[in-house]
Amino acid sequence: MDPNLLTIATTDELAEGDMKPVEIDGKRMVLARTGDAFRVFARDCPHDWADLLDGAVSNDTVWCGEHGYEFDLATGKCVTEYMSCPDLAVLPVEIKGSEVMVRL
Repeated sequence: MDPNLLTIATTDELAEGDMKPVEIDGKRMVLARTGDAFRVFARDCPHDWADLLDGAVSNDTVWCGEHGYEFDLATGKCVTEYMSCPDLAVLPVEIKGSEVMVRL
């Protein structure tokens, strides 16, 4: 077993568009399902630290409900056209069988 992989959920725990809070190495993160992909990203928006669980996931992006910033969940880049913002921290996810794992 790879010591750098941490199981955080199973594939049947989240439906399309669902988000779930997770803690990884003491950091507040979010596990989300968008299409067939699972994504892990920082729970706090890098713009003003709003809780991204209060936003929404769609089309492989997360939208911050506080100020409207939107981030690409594959890269963490801010994709809101009229605003600039630091990147959102994202972690690589691997699926092994029904286990959703994050690479540390």
